[in-house]
Amino acid sequence: MERQRDELYKFSPLTKEPAKEIAGRFVKEREAKGEIFRDSLKDGSSGPEMIWLPAGQFRMGDVSGGSNSDELPVHEVSLKRFAIGRYEVTFEESDRFAEATGINKPNDGGWGRGKRPVIQVCWHDAVAYSEWLSKQTNKPYRLPSEA
Repeated sequence: MERQRDELYKFSPLTKEPAKEIAGRFVKEREAKGEIFRDSLKDGSSGPEMIWLPAGQFRMGDVSGGSNSDELPVHEVSLKRFAIGRYEVTFEESDRFAEATGINKPNDGGWGRGKRPVIQVCWHDAVAYSEWLSKQTNKPYRLPSEA
């Protein structure tokens, strides 16, 4: 069963093309259209790299059967075009936020800082980071959520 599940995520169900190739082509198309961007912060530096995702629909819930009741009923969800961070928030970005707002920097657990993805961040600090980005850019930022 585990191997079958891995195979589902390895290829596109329609083309049998490796998912990594599909994702790479998607990003190249977005780059060519200028849909990858960084907003400017008030100090003139750049915010996180963002990517526009197109509008679309999907079926949400247990479409294959046999799961928990909280995944029912299956329903159609439509999303408008939106931008999301292209990469995870890094320690570098988190540290800039912490220094600007006076909050404690998250512990790196000995892994190192810089361009590594930030770890050990509570939900409240993540929300505060998105609110800070909104104030810095005068554009709406928020955490992603389930549709």
